[in-house]
Amino acid sequence: GFVARPETQPDGTVNLMVWHCTIPGKVG
Repeated sequence: GFVARPETQPDGTVNLMVWHCTIPGKVG
């Protein structure tokens, strides 16, 4: 599976236009 989370701005707001997708347990 994978995890997708929205970008968090330095001022604490969340930018739903930018998402980070990570795959737990897999590097590279």
